[in-house]
Amino acid sequence: MWLDEWLDEQSPSLVLSVEVNLFGDKADNQAESISLLLLASPAWIKEKHTSPLAFIHRPVPVIKAVEAIDDVVRWAKLSPDEGYFNWRSQLTPSSQTEIIEAMDAKGYLFDKDREYSLDNSFGKPDFAVGNITLICACEHANSTQEPQWIMLEDKMPQCVIVRPA
Repeated sequence: MWLDEWLDEQSPSLVLSVEVNLFGDKADNQAESISLLLLASPAWIKEKHTSPLAFIHRPVPVIKAVEAIDDVVRWAKLSPDEGYFNWRSQLTPSSQTEIIEAMDAKGYLFDKDREYSLDNSFGKPDFAVGNITLICACEHANSTQEPQWIMLEDKMPQCVIVRPA
């Protein structure tokens, strides 16, 4: 996720992320979308004395699932006894199984009643998967005041946690 590089910058900044997924011919299980996500760096928030909607923690590529889960929860300071909601999109069955098994092994039990698959209702966002999942997770974090765990696959499987502000 491009967000990783931006998080490394220390300067006060705003970024407007625009992701577009449009096509000429209809595609099964695909969603056309245009999404805009306005992101503010921690330094910008502090400088402008403003309050964010949610905090997006560092995304982690899933190469080795158990190690990736360790990194995801470390960045977000999520404990196994803390509740969370799960968002997933575009995961291959093998990636999804590997991630969920690693989560369970680390004590982050996957609850099917506390997850939402964008692919089943919205369709696959394709190129817009990053923004679409972040927008949904940020809004849900704000309304429920609980962490949101995103699992998605773009070029590779990734996980990121969004916390309410």
